[in-house]
Amino acid sequence: MNKRLLVYYYKSMADFELSGVAIIAGWFQEYRIDSFARSMEPVKALTGLVYQPTLAWQELKSLGVDAFEGLVIPGGNTNGFHDDLMSLIREFNERGKLLAAICAGPQYLGKAGILNGKRFTASFTPEEIAQKVQEGIFPSTGWTSDKVVRDQNVITADGFSFIDFGIEIGDYFHSFKTPEEKESIRKALKGL
Repeated sequence: MNKRLLVYYYKSMADFELSGVAIIAGWFQEYRIDSFARSMEPVKALTGLVYQPTLAWQELKSLGVDAFEGLVIPGGNTNGFHDDLMSLIREFNERGKLLAAICAGPQYLGKAGILNGKRFTASFTPEEIAQKVQEGIFPSTGWTSDKVVRDQNVITADGFSFIDFGIEIGDYFHSFKTPEEKESIRKALKGL
């Protein structure tokens, strides 16, 4: 059976930020990409496209995190930090599995306590980061304005770096034989 990745869907997610992940993990690496949301209702993304989750919470709990290589969270208009999602994120982290979030998505990792002691990035200004620190969403240290940051099993990216985000996830899973191959694919996907 193919290796599996899990993606969290939520209303007004920035679905285009998943395109690099879909190309590298889904197409190149032939990972099965499963999705879940708070319910099995279709989810309307920022682009207006509608997505159908493939797993219900009960099915996801029954499978357990060991069925997946990692969890990917897109950005967008984040919609709350419900306890089930925070527990799931922590469980992925406890198992040392990939946690990847882009744009506003790192807020979920921060709220779950995963970013404590790690370097990370997100699509916010330094002032917005400071506000999110005060709100208890992000830790007081670790944020950088880098486009993509990988710190152990956690990959974060700003929203416009979705190709590089996908490439970094591919690199995490050892998809590229050499640094030159990684760079060649990055350039090809960006049309450079």
